[in-house]
Amino acid sequence: MRGRALAGLAALFVVDLLVVFLGYRAHTGVLPPLQREAPAFEVDPTSEEQPTSAPVDADEVVGPALLSINAAGDVLRATRGACDPAADNAARIWTGNIDDGAALTMVEAPGISEVLGLMVLPGGVLRMSGLDDGCEPVVLDSTDAGASWISNATAGLWTLLTDDEATGVLNPAGDLLEAPCPSTQVVNLRRGRAVFSCESSTFFAVDRSVDPDTESAQALPAPDYADLSATAGFDEGTFFVFGGTAECTASFAVAVPAVPRVTEQECFEEQKAPLAIASAGDLLVIQLGNDLRVSRDQGETFDPVGETSPEDGETGAAS
Repeated sequence: MRGRALAGLAALFVVDLLVVFLGYRAHTGVLPPLQREAPAFEVDPTSEEQPTSAPVDADEVVGPALLSINAAGDVLRATRGACDPAADNAARIWTGNIDDGAALTMVEAPGISEVLGLMVLPGGVLRMSGLDDGCEPVVLDSTDAGASWISNATAGLWTLLTDDEATGVLNPAGDLLEAPCPSTQVVNLRRGRAVFSCESSTFFAVDRSVDPDTESAQALPAPDYADLSATAGFDEGTFFVFGGTAECTASFAVAVPAVPRVTEQECFEEQKAPLAIASAGDLLVIQLGNDLRVSRDQGETFDPVGETSPEDGETGAAS
């Protein structure tokens, strides 16, 4: 009998506990404190393995990029980079000559982190304008093909603004010139001239050789072109443009704004980005992905720089 009584009491206790449990749940919507489910385990984001980007190869050219050449074939190329140290994206710089039979050589320029303008001067001096690692303006010159660089506070170049959305550019004196559109590319030319390119369908030329006090920027059309780069053509009033269209990933064309007319000369069928273009003397160079190519016949044919030309009379350009 005593055993049965104890069993009955235990059963009543269990029933009472169940009633209390259900009543608490109905009232609060959660389990009683002692029965509450354990909180989900939270992973410290600092302890979680973060994906890392693959190292950039020394020969890899990641846009945006700037390009310059002089009539002697000396070339200066740079990725734009960023002056913010936290971005871990300092400019990368290459130099060389198209007749050396070798690819361009990467060089160090510790005084500049973001390249916003560059030029190979007629005598071979290399010049870059941009921002140092403190985001302060700087102009650097090299007289030894980029082996060393010195600050040049008295010189200047036509220079992009670091703000990609700003409609202005800096002239060689460092003054702001209003522009028709935000520019993403600049090609500095002799006698204080330059050609700026906007992201899509528009470029503009500037000229300080006549009267710096009356310099202005006028929009010139390159309809249907994106990722645009432009430079001066060899005939007066003409320009070379390089960019992508709906039909072609990388299209090279001749623009005559006075007509206006843009005539495609070549569609490079490789799936490579049109990054930059530059001209001087009778030389024309383009940066097609990682490939630097040169034309000596006004863009009729292009040959790779630093590589053996393809056999059977072919050139680096797609037919």
